[in-house]
Amino acid sequence: MRGLLRNPAFNAVCISVYSAFYGIVFIAAAVRLERGWQGWLAAALLAATAVLAVLLVRRKRPFDEYHTAILVDCLVVSLILTCVAIAAFFLMVLRDPAGIVEKFTLFIVIHWVTVVCADYVFVLKCRWK
Repeated sequence: MRGLLRNPAFNAVCISVYSAFYGIVFIAAAVRLERGWQGWLAAALLAATAVLAVLLVRRKRPFDEYHTAILVDCLVVSLILTCVAIAAFFLMVLRDPAGIVEKFTLFIVIHWVTVVCADYVFVLKCRWK
């Protein structure tokens, strides 16, 4: 697995596929539920992902072990924040099950933002090393 993580193009493809899935879901939900903010949020996160993918693809050489360790650390932080969001989502639903769609949307946004931000931290930290 670490061999795949060393390849910047693999990282760009993974984050792009992940964001494309969430983007399609959010844009479809925005159209269906007539919630314009979801469409704008999806567009902003897709644009951020596109910039991130360009930064990753522009890197000509693979990452070394040091960079791979940083990427793993960033993804672990993202996983921890996602676990906290799962717990918060669960508590919010238990407290008041009304508005579950909005609460689930909030959870997805938090998860999506943490993964994209973790990758940004990795790219920006490793860009000058």
